[in-house]
Amino acid sequence: MRIVMPVVVCALVVGACGSPQPGSPQTPTAATTSATVPSHSPKAEEGPVGTLDVVVEEPAERANSAVRFLRVENADGKSVVERSFRTVPAELSEYLPKGRYRVVSWIRDCGGDCRSKEDKDLDAPTRICGIRVDVREEAVAAVTVDAPAESDCAMTGGG
Repeated sequence: MRIVMPVVVCALVVGACGSPQPGSPQTPTAATTSATVPSHSPKAEEGPVGTLDVVVEEPAERANSAVRFLRVENADGKSVVERSFRTVPAELSEYLPKGRYRVVSWIRDCGGDCRSKEDKDLDAPTRICGIRVDVREEAVAAVTVDAPAESDCAMTGGG
């Protein structure tokens, strides 16, 4: 018994060293993380920021025939945000450093159920429109994309 008891205690201590305490943050392992899963931590912005809100007004049936894309480019023309939307309405809200941006929107026809199509299977971009917008410190710059069923889109708004 004198030999067994220290062995059992040692095994319990060693086993507990690898287990997190209840309520303590767990370190992700390779099995629980993936390069395709975005971080849940908010992106740290440096300097003054504002908000850019983009709303696309288009027929609900568009989601059955095309994928909507929205891109935000900085003053140098570099893409800072790009999203695709397979459902309607397409809405984007981003915190951005203050400055001048260009918002660009387009669709890519999918020829069927868009939710099951990969981007490589979509048609070339069409119905492209854009607008320049100023994002000001602690302000909201709102952009509306008017995209009727059978015509090109137009954008209004700004900041």
